[in-house]
Amino acid sequence: MEIIMYIKKSRLITGSIVIVLVTAILTAGLMNPFGFTHLAQFVKVGVVSKVIDNMYYEDVDKDEAANMDPYTRYLWGDTAKQYMEEVEGNYCGVGLYIENDTKENLISVVSAIAGSPAEAAGITTNDKIVAIDGQNYTGEQLSEAASYMRGEEGTDVTLTIRTAADGQTKDVKLTRGRIELESVSGEMLDNNIGYISITQFTENVSQKVEQKCREFKDMKGLIIDLRNNPGGILDEGVNTAGLFLNNGD
Repeated sequence: MEIIMYIKKSRLITGSIVIVLVTAILTAGLMNPFGFTHLAQFVKVGVVSKVIDNMYYEDVDKDEAANMDPYTRYLWGDTAKQYMEEVEGNYCGVGLYIENDTKENLISVVSAIAGSPAEAAGITTNDKIVAIDGQNYTGEQLSEAASYMRGEEGTDVTLTIRTAADGQTKDVKLTRGRIELESVSGEMLDNNIGYISITQFTENVSQKVEQKCREFKDMKGLIIDLRNNPGGILDEGVNTAGLFLNNGD
């Protein structure tokens, strides 16, 4: 009896979902001034609008939603998947945090990940990536460049780098590898001062920071090093701050 009831319930739910989707598509098609030709884009706009309504940290004026702040970006499909792989802590690539240098419209290195092919090759903060495998990239093509640098483990990619140290341009050949992000590291310094480096707010960072603090015996002070940290999961940043702040602060 339980199996029969489960099957019937599943069919009912599935049928309801189909009806909702068909209704939504028809409604979107009728409301969309471009008809069904651009339906996918219309649906994306609706999804993004709902996410902003539910998740943005402030109330948003719909007329100003496109100009909320410079740190809000729209990611979809493969780009979103790749970003989530990074913040979850592992992917295949060269191991670089990069950003758009808007002044020069170039791709700028935020930092190389510890133990990565990029770090081994000596690529450092503020180096500029001018080209990848001979193809020039601008800062506005940040997502495309990041996607291209990913790939199958063991395959090669050549970056044309303008170094921050002397401004010279050189080609650096890298072999893509499995990047395992160890976002939290630390040690006890002299005078019982704890030191914790957080390279990115990946999953479970707050728990790792808490564990590291517990390992420091008789700690009299604490340094939290966020240099070159590109960000990550908002909740992990909030939870990490919550380790040191009282409720409401």
